[in-house]
Amino acid sequence: MLPRSRPSFDPEGTAGSFFYEREFFMLNVFMFSRPLGRMRANRIQAMVCRAFLAVTLAALLPNNLSALAMGPGMFMVQNIPPGQEINLRKLGGVLFTVYNRDGVEQDYTVSCQRPLIGGVATWEKGYEEIPNAAWCHLEETIVTIPAKSEKQIGLIINIPDEPENYNRKFMLAVILNSGKTSGTNVGLAVACRVQIETAINDHLDSSTAAPLAVVPGTITVSGKPGATISGSVLVRNNTSGHFDTTVIRLPEVYADPIKHPRYDSNGFQPQKEPWLAPQTAAFPLDAGGGRLLSFIGTIPATAEAGKKYEELAFIRATTSDGKELMTFVRLHCQVQAAESAKVESATPAITPATETPIKP
Repeated sequence: MLPRSRPSFDPEGTAGSFFYEREFFMLNVFMFSRPLGRMRANRIQAMVCRAFLAVTLAALLPNNLSALAMGPGMFMVQNIPPGQEINLRKLGGVLFTVYNRDGVEQDYTVSCQRPLIGGVATWEKGYEEIPNAAWCHLEETIVTIPAKSEKQIGLIINIPDEPENYNRKFMLAVILNSGKTSGTNVGLAVACRVQIETAINDHLDSSTAAPLAVVPGTITVSGKPGATISGSVLVRNNTSGHFDTTVIRLPEVYADPIKHPRYDSNGFQPQKEPWLAPQTAAFPLDAGGGRLLSFIGTIPATAEAGKKYEELAFIRATTSDGKELMTFVRLHCQVQAAESAKVESATPAITPATETPIKP
């Protein structure tokens, strides 16, 4: 049985929130074959490819698959400050654990990669592929683990201190291969996903890099039950094409509620019904253009004083050729007995594990 998750850790504002799911095993096992991935197969070719993969996997499973296990399958780190090296082990945070279940000593290679390069075709919506996987590295990349043992490996994040690296939501892939390898084209691998959310600011120059950018990445308000609350973000189109943009909620992004906790911030209670509504739910964005998106609402009378609530507003952009881009803004509300609502800066937090299994 794989071990349960560790207790949460509060980094006291150094770097933000850890989230990881407790149930993990053999996540995203795939045949890592770039030539096959690029093949434009007709129906006959597709059948041949599927048959080949099935036979190959069947041949590999008895000897190799049992040796490939790593967890956690995914976790989230929030409020990572660009320009600072964040060592998750030193923070007391999440460590990757590689398991050798075989009866003999085994070698493994663990690496940080951009998801698509690492063979991860899809990931949580609203996150973009990290531009440079070299911003992250592991304490060790080649490990030898004795029979029936395990090895813990820490992740270190150091995102350059550039304006465009604030308010970003990156996805990183951590790939486990058997043997001492580097960049092999074909092989059995396990992929874990890391959601990295960088520190928040409201500087306009931090909205110039992501194809679909929002500044700031979080709206934080506070007030007593019954108070009117509001906040705004800049939504920007950094591409050369036109966007038709809509604002939607998490249940519209994922109908399956088992996926919702992957987005939850620690210390915040997810809101069942939105408190803040966009003043404009659909709008165009021209190439290189931006628009101020405002939210307004009321704290319900049933809200509990002292609690912090969170909801997410996803911004979905459709390009002229039908492609879809997505990002999101976090809407945080601190309920208190104050006489008026006010906007506050976001603070780091640790997100606890959930009991739900990962479903790719």
